Amino acid sequence: MKLMQNRRTFLAGLSAIGGAGLLNVRPSSAAGEPALETTTVRLGQWVGGAYCWASIYLAGELLRADGFTDIQYVEGDTHVDNSKWLSAGLIDFDMNMPSMHVRSIDAGVPVKVLIGVHSGCFELIGNDSVRSIRDLRGKRVGGGSVESHPHILTALMANYVGLDPVHDIEWVEGEQAPMQMFIDGKVDAYMAGPPEPQILHARKIGHTIVNNGTDRPWSQYFCCMVAGNADYVSRYPVATKRVLRAILKSAGPVRF
Repeated sequence: MKLMQNRRTFLAGLSAIGGAGLLNVRPSSAAGEPALETTTVRLGQWVGGAYCWASIYLAGELLRADGFTDIQYVEGDTHVDNSKWLSAGLIDFDMNMPSMHVRSIDAGVPVKVLIGVHSGCFELIGNDSVRSIRDLRGKRVGGGSVESHPHILTALMANYVGLDPVHDIEWVEGEQAPMQMFIDGKVDAYMAGPPEPQILHARKIGHTIVNNGTDRPWSQYFCCMVAGNADYVSRYPVATKRVLRAILKSAGPVRF
C-alpha cells in the first residue's frame, strides 16, 4: 500500500502540471499573463557540477526578464545529493534524476515532480568480461554510493533481467572516482555519465553495454526532472510556471 501511495503522489505532482497550465508555455506577456505571486526563487548551484545544470543557470536571466527580482543560487552540502537541499528547504526547485525524486517521496518529503527536462545520458560501461547485463553476476560494479542514481539505475537494470542486485553483484565503493577505478581494473563495470563515456570511447577503454539514451526500455525514461517544494508550487502556481518555462527554454530547442 505504501508503494502505491508513493506512486500516486508522484503522478499527482505530474498531473498538477496540466491543472496549472504549466505545459502551455508561450512567450511572456506582461499584459496577457497573471501577475507573479512572488518575485523570489531559490535554485540550486553546484560548482563543478554536471553539464545538465546549465539550464538552471541560464534560466536566471530569463526569469529576470520575466519579472523575478530576487533569484538566489544556493549551494548546499556537496557531500550529499542535491535532493537533500530541497528536502531541507534550502532551495525551491531541484533538477535531479527520477530515482532521487522517488527517494524523497518515499521518505515523505513534501515535493512535487513537475516536468522532465533531459532524456537519457548514462551508459553502462564494461570490460571484456561483461558483454550483457546478465554478465554482471559475480562481477565487481562501481558507480557511486548505494544511495546514488548510478547505483540505483544499475540495480534496476540488473533486476529487470532477473538478477538479484543485492546478492548477485559485488558493489564496490572507493575513494577514487568510478571512472578511474574502471580504468585501473578495480571494477568490471560501472554506470557512467557524460563526459566519461565519450572519454573512454576515445581512449578505446571498455565498451557500452547499455546506453539509456538509445536502448529500450531505458531510453523511455527521463534522465533529469524538475521537482519543486510542494508549498511553493501550491502557493505560487504562476511563478512555478515561469520557472519551468525558463528552465525548458534554457535546456534546448523546444517550441513555445
